[in-house]
Amino acid sequence: MRNVSMYPTNLTLTSLDAAYIITTNLTCVTSICGCLSIIGLYLMYPDIRTTARKLLVCLSVANFIQCVAGLLQAATYYKTIQFPNERKFFCEGAASTYVIGQVASALWTCAVTIYLFLSVSLRAIVLANKLVYLFYVFCFGMPLIVATAAGVSDVYGYDVTDILYFKHPTTCWISDRVSNTVDWYLVTVEGWVIATYYLSIVLFVVINCSIYCKSRKTKGLNNASDNDDVIEDMAIQTAARQLRYVPLIYCLLRVWGTGHFLFTEYPTKRHLRAFDWLLIIRAFGDNAQGLANCILFCVTTKKIRRMVARRTRKCCSCFTTWCQRQQRRLAEEKWMPQPIVRMRRTIHKVNKRRSIDGSDLDISGISLELPSTAEELEEVKYTEDEVLFER
Repeated sequence: MRNVSMYPTNLTLTSLDAAYIITTNLTCVTSICGCLSIIGLYLMYPDIRTTARKLLVCLSVANFIQCVAGLLQAATYYKTIQFPNERKFFCEGAASTYVIGQVASALWTCAVTIYLFLSVSLRAIVLANKLVYLFYVFCFGMPLIVATAAGVSDVYGYDVTDILYFKHPTTCWISDRVSNTVDWYLVTVEGWVIATYYLSIVLFVVINCSIYCKSRKTKGLNNASDNDDVIEDMAIQTAARQLRYVPLIYCLLRVWGTGHFLFTEYPTKRHLRAFDWLLIIRAFGDNAQGLANCILFCVTTKKIRRMVARRTRKCCSCFTTWCQRQQRRLAEEKWMPQPIVRMRRTIHKVNKRRSIDGSDLDISGISLELPSTAEELEEVKYTEDEVLFER
């Protein structure tokens, strides 16, 4: 390891680093949902439980572990901004989980490819079914052995030169204090991945050629067939519609991570920041196999495809009904006659208190002239005559 004591210990999180973390987290979460969907549908419908789909379920378990490791690796990538301690349990646990998930995914992809080759190309279906138990032991046991060997050898940790010298965050995988870091890279993950590329590509070509040749040959035959032909047709149908593209999906998604590894490790790390765009694609490709297998499983399985189509139509019809109700309600509110509200203006009379001195009295209609004596006598006489008449 280089002398890096002169370099600062804190880094700045760039936009590309944030994009890597966000892409990794989103891809891992969606792939976990895809893996759980495959496992749940396999357990929910007993009539679709075949040996081929059982291998796909085992591959989904490996992809689930791989996605959990991807979330932990994104967390270690973020923690390297503050230069954490690589001897902590979090770093070693994330690195060991990453090794188990990557190696298990590679081995189970090889197992699916070998099963297709035996059952379709060689027509050795009985032998292929017997090898399933060997697949269980090898594909789940070997990743544990590799991860344990790396942990016992104390090779897990951060690449300090990436953090301090190149000022680039890194994940917890193989520490640079190990003398042969590239060898450990190949032993833990990349060697198994590269071997899976070669095996998957070669057997994928052979399987597709055999399917094409047998489909051309069966076109001229009669409809009557014996039991062997029925088994062969079932194997061809299973390979063609369900598992034939599983190794191809793995190669197309995982090749970006291998390319980033080769470009940044050979011959030097001088241009580490120049391949950050490849790092973001790697964040998607390394963790998207579970999502891609879920889409392939739902599309190619007839019963699942019908169920998904029925549920989708039901959801669309419910959404359409709700939209129509909302439009009808808005239309009724728009064209409904609005009541006319008229405000009545009430005038309240205020009773004024009369003043004690009589200053507020209106005496304009009262005459103040005193009657004369003749007028008084005439009025008295009139009054007396009126009284006598009434009597």
